[in-house]
Amino acid sequence: MKAIWFGRHLYEPLLYLDQNIVEISPVALNKGERYLVEDVKAFHDGAPVFFADKELYVLRNLSKGRGVGFFEAGNFHPDFILG
Repeated sequence: MKAIWFGRHLYEPLLYLDQNIVEISPVALNKGERYLVEDVKAFHDGAPVFFADKELYVLRNLSKGRGVGFFEAGNFHPDFILG
C-alpha cells in the first residue's frame, strides 16, 4: 500500500494498493492512476514559476454512469479531472 499526499486533491491521501487485501472508500488507485497523480504532483512541485499565478486542482471522476462523461468523444469518462 502506498499513500500519495498531494494537497491539490479533495481527498488526502490518495491510496494505491497492489493487492486487494482491504476495501478502501473511495476505491484505491490502480497502477496507471497512481503514476498519473505522481507525475502531475512532480510537475506541480517542480515548476513553481509556472504555477505562481495559477491554481491546480485534481479531482477523481466517479465511475461511468455517475461521473462526468464526454458524449461527443464516444461517451469517454476520464479517471481524473484537472482544473
